[in-house]
Amino acid sequence: EQLLHTMLRPMSDARSTAEMYEETSFLRNPNLLNFLIHILEPLSEFHIVLEKSLTHGISSIC
Repeated sequence: EQLLHTMLRPMSDARSTAEMYEETSFLRNPNLLNFLIHILEPLSEFHIVLEKSLTHGISSIC
């Protein structure tokens, strides 16, 4: 969850994003993408513990 803002730009550049998302989506609109990244970046300063049911089957890096 703390790496989400760094993953958004590569995700937006992927060909599958252009195929799967509408032009008006946050991943395809550069202005909206920047807005979303700027909102998510400060959250990386906080340690957020997610409930186990939300992360079941996902290995933790931290």
